[in-house]
Amino acid sequence: MTFWERIYLPAILGGIVITLRHFFRRSATIRYPEVTREFSAIWRGQHVLKRDEKGAERCTACGLCAVALPG
Repeated sequence: MTFWERIYLPAILGGIVITLRHFFRRSATIRYPEVTREFSAIWRGQHVLKRDEKGAERCTACGLCAVALPG
């Protein structure tokens, strides 16, 4: 290992740079009760299980049956 690698200075400076980059970014969170989130124009709300022509549910192994079916 070189002298600079042994004193960990490049790693420390790299960590500081990453921290400062994240510090000055816009926040990803919103203040929910005061500010509501904007939804996409194609957002359709709650998931619904699809049915075929005979009325049977079409299984795509998505796991929505756990949400739609009770208990």
